[in-house]
Amino acid sequence: MEVISGMGPRIFGAPVSLNGNLYVHWRKRWGVPYHKILVFDTVGESFRHMRPPAVNPRHVMHLFDMGGTLAASTSKDGMTGLSIFTLLDREQDIWAFQYRITPPAMDIRRFQEQGDWWAKVVSDEGDVLVSCYG
Repeated sequence: MEVISGMGPRIFGAPVSLNGNLYVHWRKRWGVPYHKILVFDTVGESFRHMRPPAVNPRHVMHLFDMGGTLAASTSKDGMTGLSIFTLLDREQDIWAFQYRITPPAMDIRRFQEQGDWWAKVVSDEGDVLVSCYG
């Protein structure tokens, strides 16, 4: 099985360690964009690919630990919010939409004045980091 091919991956965010597995979100460097998740089983010392949540491949996605469950946050450049998905079944790669976080309208306008922006969950308490391009 070819784990990662071509010119190598672009890793997005920090890997997430949960239940004896290390989850790494990556995308290929060229061609059609899509999200990939590589799982390393630290006990069995084996790799496998996992299907990410069904999100637009052009959206920004980050993996994180949400209270012992693998979660993914997604946002689109310049959009008005952040969507959270959680992994329901890691054997069958089943994800479920959990939350939609929408910043206050005043903050959105301030972010948009700075150019394109994206958001990501950065703590177990639900703190959200907003990064503006420009």
